Amino acid sequence: MFNKKLRQSIGFKFLIIVSAILLASTVVISTLIAINERAMLHYSLINKGNGIASYITKLSKDPLVIKDRIELDIIVNQAIKDEEVLYAVIRDASGNLLTSQYASIDYRWPRVRNIVSALPKDSKLKDIIATMKTQAGVIEIFTPITSDTDTIGKVTLGLSEHKINQQVVKTIMLIVVLNLVIMFIVGAGLFIASKKLILDPIAELVHATIRFAKGDLTTRVEIKTTGEMLVLVESFNQMMEDLGKAIVSNENELAERKRAEEKIRQMAYHDSLTGLPNRKLFSDRLGIALAQAQRNQKGVAVSMLDLDKFKNVNDTLGHDVGDVLLKAAAERLSAALRKGDTVARFGGDEFVLIFPDLKGTEDVIRVAQKIIDSFRKPFLIDTHQLVVTASIGIAVYSDDGIDEGVLLKNADIAMYQAKQT
Repeated sequence: MFNKKLRQSIGFKFLIIVSAILLASTVVISTLIAINERAMLHYSLINKGNGIASYITKLSKDPLVIKDRIELDIIVNQAIKDEEVLYAVIRDASGNLLTSQYASIDYRWPRVRNIVSALPKDSKLKDIIATMKTQAGVIEIFTPITSDTDTIGKVTLGLSEHKINQQVVKTIMLIVVLNLVIMFIVGAGLFIASKKLILDPIAELVHATIRFAKGDLTTRVEIKTTGEMLVLVESFNQMMEDLGKAIVSNENELAERKRAEEKIRQMAYHDSLTGLPNRKLFSDRLGIALAQAQRNQKGVAVSMLDLDKFKNVNDTLGHDVGDVLLKAAAERLSAALRKGDTVARFGGDEFVLIFPDLKGTEDVIRVAQKIIDSFRKPFLIDTHQLVVTASIGIAVYSDDGIDEGVLLKNADIAMYQAKQT
């Protein structure tokens, strides 16, 4: 039983088509040759029968004139010794039967022997002849017997077509065998040639398409072929190249769009100068921290911080130096924080911090001191060595407020008080 994939393959279908065409050709050729062979044998048998009939008429003239039935019997018996003569009949000019013989069933064709032997023993000659004509395949030859210009009798010969049929069958069998051999050779040759020129390139095109569909954008068909198949392979490779470029271009466009979206998101939630979270992101994170503190019964602190006398830096050294100082301050603040803490810039030199998951106020005091200590080290900006201090105010949830607004307000007040001391 053929494998399902084989039955569905192009090669198998092609082989079936070629075999069907060759088989149909074999049938047509065999039929035409058989028809021609039978016609030739039939013509040859008729010529042979005419020759035998002419021989009988030549020998029967004198016996027929004198009504010598014995001599006529001898002539007819001599004629039916030919294996293809089934019967011979001589009649006078009035149609009266003078002599008749049919072939002995001992040495004639089996079909004729079976037909004759099946007839009743008392069957008349005309019944035997009629049976032969309808069942055994008989060609009848009618030849007049003339003397001078007068017709004195008629010879009737029955010739068997059995030998013709046998020869036609043998010819058909020979033709079929030869055609099967030729069909196998031609079919195998066509299949091998088509496999190399058509089927293999098509299979490679299918495999390349599958590889391309799985993401292999570099897949190409590399197979030697000619003609239209070469054009198809080259067109396929060009199509794959164009599709690959289009996909890469689309991926690049998507990546660029993603970078643009990320940049927009960065700009929407982060300070453009320092890269720290802006007020919006700070508000989101504080809301989460307050919700977790309420759920987990842990503390949260909000801190306001600004750089002391930062305005003097801008006024004396310029805003560029001031921006660099803000970036450096942001880095020191980020480095001093715990994992999970947030530092945001609201604007100017104003920074806001979130300290979630506090076990007690001593945690936030410890982090605040670390921040203040980090500012004791001078900032080296260009050729300037700047010593900048920071003032910091802290508001603790829920002692100093339970929402963002109150906590920020109290942290700002605490920072202001720290700056005054």
